Amino acid sequence: MTRPETIGESGTANPSTSVATKRKRIRRPKSDRRPQIADAALLILAREGARGVTHRTVDRYLGLPEGSTSYYFRTRLVLLSAAANRLVELVLLDMAWQAEMAKRPVGTVRIEEYADRLTDTLLDWLSPRKRDRTLAKCELYLETSRDEAIRKIMLKIREQFSKDMKNVFRILGAKDPNKATNALLLYTLGAAYAHALIPPRKLDRRALRLETRDLVTACKNGR
Repeated sequence: MTRPETIGESGTANPSTSVATKRKRIRRPKSDRRPQIADAALLILAREGARGVTHRTVDRYLGLPEGSTSYYFRTRLVLLSAAANRLVELVLLDMAWQAEMAKRPVGTVRIEEYADRLTDTLLDWLSPRKRDRTLAKCELYLETSRDEAIRKIMLKIREQFSKDMKNVFRILGAKDPNKATNALLLYTLGAAYAHALIPPRKLDRRALRLETRDLVTACKNGR
């Protein structure tokens, strides 16, 4: 049976390397596992917190040979940064509808249309399928107070979210798009995190939809 190819620090196989050095080698991953590793790190973040994210825990979770994760992400900070970048990618993908809506001409967006899409997004983030991702987002926001690199990555969510929301409020004819955006952004993120951390026994979808419509209307009118 052929042994799997291994690599040393130089990145090349060397059959004459000593036995001691061979023991330190790791198996060369067969494919680029970066997205898979980043997704696993997000799940571990949600369930165990930032302290639970290590190269070893990711390897074990994915059933990979020890050292596989560190092959791609050499330090724990690089691993957390990869998870944060992956999260930004996924969140902005969820909000792609708002980015498209923000490009429409003035007067072509109705309050009900925007508020209902925003409610659908909130409900999606709180669904069993994505609740772990929302919890991971909470953990990474906590990390921003301790690490500048993570802070810069996570700011991308707020910056893009704010930019698109502000443009939507302009299209809606808001008196003060900046003020309206700040208020609605706090509500949207706050509602997502509050419900994710302390999930209600039963989420009243109709009540949340009406509440969001009222809030969007109030923000637009400057109240």
